[in-house]
Amino acid sequence: MRAMLRSGAVCLLTVMGVLGSGCGGGGNSGGGGGGSQNPVTPTVTVTPASSAITAAQSLKVVVSVSGGSGTPTGSVTLNAGSYTSSASTLSGGSASITIQPGSLAAGNLTLKASYTPDSASSSAYNSASGNASVTVTLATPTVSVTPASQSIVVGQALPVTVGVSGGSGAPAATGAILHSDDADEHSDADSRHDTMRQRRLAAGGLRRRQRGRRPGVRAPRRPVCPVRSP
Repeated sequence: MRAMLRSGAVCLLTVMGVLGSGCGGGGNSGGGGGGSQNPVTPTVTVTPASSAITAAQSLKVVVSVSGGSGTPTGSVTLNAGSYTSSASTLSGGSASITIQPGSLAAGNLTLKASYTPDSASSSAYNSASGNASVTVTLATPTVSVTPASQSIVVGQALPVTVGVSGGSGAPAATGAILHSDDADEHSDADSRHDTMRQRRLAAGGLRRRQRGRRPGVRAPRRPVCPVRSP
């Protein structure tokens, strides 16, 4: 009888040990599964369409965000000097931003893209940034001079239209126009010279009128005509 009781007690202890080990193992396994993964810092790549432009040109910039096991979501902004773009939403991990003409100052600039994760990516990705360089130079505009007539008599008024343009999409030119003509270069006392009346630039063109004067009286060599945007 004692032998049977002793044998039953050993079996009971063995069963309890197995159950206890199973519960303990399950608890450890559950604790490991409940751990969270730390957010990673993604790589931000900034790719301008050109590394050198004029201030009168636009510039397209592609910003890509990658890293981790998934595709980052959120938005990016672009900064360069005093320029700051509006936020652009990532699509497939990238976004395209176009900088309009006249937005960048001349010089060697750094384009900095800043990534901000949205609620879906904030637990997996940190904020991050990336840089690229671009050189911006001043544009050389096209100046057109169009007289109303190619042939006039002495003393006849001559309207002249002067246009200053930086090309399609470029900002309107401002500043001043300096005028000279062949008559300014001669000292013959019997020659007649023209003076120039100043007119403001309107809609990209400057209209000025020449009037005849008495012989022997010279006109100012280089009258200055203001150029203002429309």
